[in-house]
Formats: sequence, structure tokens, C-alpha cells
Amino acid sequence: MNNFSQSSVSTVQPSIDEGDWVWIQSHQCMGKVVEKSFLWGNTIFRVWLPSTDAVIRVSISEISPVQSHPWTLTTCHTLHQPQRLPTH
Repeated sequence: MNNFSQSSVSTVQPSIDEGDWVWIQSHQCMGKVVEKSFLWGNTIFRVWLPSTDAVIRVSISEISPVQSHPWTLTTCHTLHQPQRLPTH
């Protein structure tokens, strides 16, 4: 009989699926998961950032569900005032 002891605490990753809004730590903003894939044992996501209209690739360790960030009320849309060129 083998007794196995767990030497490390396992981290339970929340379920994140396509269509979910997530917080991207490296960008400090929200994005929407557009694709979830598995590559060499890792979960990889393609996430759309509405603030820049860009799609980035991130691993599961870089994102978390928006629900885990109660202070996040909106997406990372940044309101920019149009630049007005000086008139001469």
C-alpha cells in the first residue's frame, strides 16, 4: 500500500470559457475571451481588449474572472477627448 502525501497545495483555477469577461493582470484591464485552447498541457486564451480593439494571447495564470474583482465595474474603455489641433 502506498501512502502519498501532497507536498504542495493545489491551486484551483476558476472555470473560464469563451464569451467570459476576464481581468488581464498584465494589462490592468478587462477583456472578453474569444477563444480557449489547450497547447502542450497549458490553457491558452485569445482575449479581445475593447480599449484598443486588439486581440492578445494569454495563459490562464495571467487572467481571472471579472467576478473576482468587485471594484471592476466596466471594461477598460478609455474615454479620450479628441485632440484639437491648434488653429493659427
